[in-house]
This record gives sequence, structure tokens and C-alpha cells, in this order.
Amino acid sequence: MPRSSPHTDVRPAVRDAPLASSHRTGKRVVCGHTSQKNGLPKVWEGWACIDTWPAGGEWLSCLDVETNELVQANQSGATRRFQLGASPPST
Repeated sequence: MPRSSPHTDVRPAVRDAPLASSHRTGKRVVCGHTSQKNGLPKVWEGWACIDTWPAGGEWLSCLDVETNELVQANQSGATRRFQLGASPPST
């Protein structure tokens, strides 16, 4: 019998879009564990998925939740900074 996961029904919502536009508290949800294969965070109202697939050769991301600045680094040692939801600078 396969093991069940408490997150089984949550992952499709993160992959596609959440059912609600924001968390009931009004706070933004910052999540991971659903890789964005293009190396860019997936952002929609009230949500940001910052798993930008570092294990697959893309970027490791860190979000400053107060300024909305995203800092990324890759395995080659390149870094970049940009505002969440904006296009990253070319590297």
C-alpha cells in the first residue's frame, strides 16, 4: 500500500494556482517544494513560489519579504537581484 502524504492535495494547487487569491489572514504565502523549471518564481496575488530549481541547475532564491527583493545565485557563482514579479537582469 503506498504511503499517503498530507500534502498530496496541496501540490496541484501550488502548481496551477491557489483556490483563494490570498491567505485568509491577508498575509502573503511564500512557498517552495514545487520547482519552477525556468528558474523564476511563480507569483500571483497573495502567493509566491520561490523554489527556482537549484538542484536542477537553475537558481537558488531568497526573498526579502519586507522589500520584495529577490536575490538569486547559481552553481556557477553568478548572482542577480531584482524585484519579485519583475524580469531578472541578464547575466
